[in-house]
Amino acid sequence: MSSEDIYQYDIDTELLKELKNIPNLPSSTRTVEYKKHREDISNLTKHFPEDVKIDERLYCIINNLKEPLKCPVCRGKMKFRRLSSGYQGKTCSAKCGQKIQTIELSDNGVTVKQSAARKRLETINERYGEDAFSTMAKKREENMKSIVMDDGRTAAEHRTQKRLKTASIVGDDGLTSYQRVAYNNHKRGGYTKQNSIKRHNTLMNDIIDGKNGYQRIGEKSKETLDTIVDGGKTLRQLASVKMSESILGEKVLELLNDADYLKSKTTFEISSELGVAESTIVKRRNKLGIPHPATPQSSLERIVLDIIKKYYSGEIICNTRRIITPKEIDIYIPDLNLAFEVNGIYRHGERQGKYRGYHLNKTRMCKEVGVRLIHIFENEILEKRHIVESRIKNILGKSKRIYARKCSVVECTSKQATEFMERNHIQGPCGSRFRYGLMYNNEIVAMMTFGLPRNKNTSEQYELIRYCSEAGTTIVGGASKLLKHFIKTNKPKSIISYCDRRWGTGNLYTSIGFEFVVETRPNYFYFKQGSIELHSRNKFQKHKLSKVLESFDESLSEWENMKANGYDRIWDCGNLVYKWCK
Repeated sequence: MSSEDIYQYDIDTELLKELKNIPNLPSSTRTVEYKKHREDISNLTKHFPEDVKIDERLYCIINNLKEPLKCPVCRGKMKFRRLSSGYQGKTCSAKCGQKIQTIELSDNGVTVKQSAARKRLETINERYGEDAFSTMAKKREENMKSIVMDDGRTAAEHRTQKRLKTASIVGDDGLTSYQRVAYNNHKRGGYTKQNSIKRHNTLMNDIIDGKNGYQRIGEKSKETLDTIVDGGKTLRQLASVKMSESILGEKVLELLNDADYLKSKTTFEISSELGVAESTIVKRRNKLGIPHPATPQSSLERIVLDIIKKYYSGEIICNTRRIITPKEIDIYIPDLNLAFEVNGIYRHGERQGKYRGYHLNKTRMCKEVGVRLIHIFENEILEKRHIVESRIKNILGKSKRIYARKCSVVECTSKQATEFMERNHIQGPCGSRFRYGLMYNNEIVAMMTFGLPRNKNTSEQYELIRYCSEAGTTIVGGASKLLKHFIKTNKPKSIISYCDRRWGTGNLYTSIGFEFVVETRPNYFYFKQGSIELHSRNKFQKHKLSKVLESFDESLSEWENMKANGYDRIWDCGNLVYKWCK
């Protein structure tokens, strides 16, 4: 923080004392104090941008900051962590953090980065000699080639396979790491380093026999690779075989070239047995001209398929790879552009290769081709089948319709809300402060609950926590009627709510006056291997693990500790965040 950032707020001493005491209060008391002083904090920081949250505003007041801190490198918005610790780091990102090291000067007149590099080199040369770097690199490479793993491959071969596997993982943006680098380079207009430009210009201007340097290098490479060596194979073919052997191993490669073996088992069985990606097996079958065996339909898929057939008589396609090739869709209804993924808990766990972006990427790919994809977890089918059936029935437009104008709004008790949500909401009950129901023929047929925001980092006044109707029914205009009653009764300034992207599209929110804000990253749930019970990640935060796990190692991360205790985790598709403002 520089001296120019210091700012003296025009504030009463007693009020300032009360505000400075808020960070020291328990979270429950702090919420009350926020509500009490919200208007004072807003007035003092009215020159701040509207999207700055109340925690950050209060932090600036307490620390005499005229405005929220900006990154000293790019002048972008700094990440605010919490009231007690303030802003995260010196810059807005790791990229800017690297740049600032090349800007800040140390005591000896060079940059911090240069000073650290010089000191590191001096220490290494002093301890290990002048050739320390090259010696260590050679020794490390020799060790990697000499260490043999359990499967007969060397550590170097394992490293190659791991790098290729990592490079094939698709991130939240739908790109692999290689694709992301290529895309970013394209956005920047290619490499801009001086030596790269110089080399490019030299090759482009070096014309011999009408061909530039690039063209001559390409021809020479092709000629070399097409050279026939011992065994009647070209260098290109030998290199391809050698690379496959280094990545897969000789034994695995031998089985993948065995037509009888590829015919005898399903893609999933071979993938699990050999530890290779399913796409590798599909490509190998295509190369050898072996037809793909029909994927056996799981019992879970048959349950969902039976539910769909109960309410829909049109065409239904199962286990198709034609919608988002090469990925498979479990159930597809072409006339409705509707698809279902039935996700078994064990097979869709992260330890089985289903990483954070797996389910969300499928949803996005389907959306791009105009298909709505719904993900149903195994525990929902087995434990809440009547709710799953009700939701599918509603999506297919076969629910019983009741009009909200024929219903009356009633306040509900906590017990009524718990019982109703347990019976009708896929996520079950959740604590709330306000609970309103729609009464029809002396029965509650829909319910909406509200409370303070569960995410303490948001500045919204209330959260719409749950809404659902009685299983098998659709209340036309029900959500709108209950929301209007809450607004009329409590006069909120703002309301936030979250739409589960596995099931919903957010259309309900836009129809009742909410606006889309942001799409959150996927969330995960833990489960014990062999069980389908899902646990919230909040229960297994690292500072709680010593009390809930049989064995706990402080030096390991949360995820590493959970794996060591026999747990896996499954990722959802994230949430769509919606906001209502007065």
